[in-house]
Amino acid sequence: MLNEYPERFPATVNPWRLADGQQSLAGSIPLCQLQRLCEFLHFEGETPDAAGKVRFDARFGRGTNRRPVVRLRVMAELPLLCQRSLKVYFEKIDREVELTLIDAEASRDRRENLDDGTDHYGTDRVLVDSKQMALAIVVEDELLMSLPLIAVNPECPHMEYHSEDKNYTEPEHKSPFADLAKLR
Repeated sequence: MLNEYPERFPATVNPWRLADGQQSLAGSIPLCQLQRLCEFLHFEGETPDAAGKVRFDARFGRGTNRRPVVRLRVMAELPLLCQRSLKVYFEKIDREVELTLIDAEASRDRRENLDDGTDHYGTDRVLVDSKQMALAIVVEDELLMSLPLIAVNPECPHMEYHSEDKNYTEPEHKSPFADLAKLR
């Protein structure tokens, strides 16, 4: 399935032109090219170059409010360090999001008026400078937002801790001010 996604795609695109033509782009990006994401990944026993690829599918069009949108699907298997077992596991990411495109050169008043109540809940926004959008950066942003707060392999058994000493009793807690009562 990975071979179905081309590795070559434009570094930057004009999303407004693609939205007007209802165009789609798909591709794959090697993990080693996503520098911000690589800070969170663990490439145990392999070089980052051989670690894998991120696949994406970007469909440009118009939203319900006629604003340009990109419907982005990002798929990857990210090597993360399990915080329970301290072993590397692969977190499967399959994220779909709809992004409303906002021209960064538009006036602040026009950008603030975008909240007219016509956007449906859950639509994110992305500012696009100079009518160009770098797809790799948007894909990397979505992967960064998909990372778990604490990486835990779901197949890792839950660890329980028990004291080995069956006769162990909790020591009696003495108040730190108990000796002051003797001074009276």
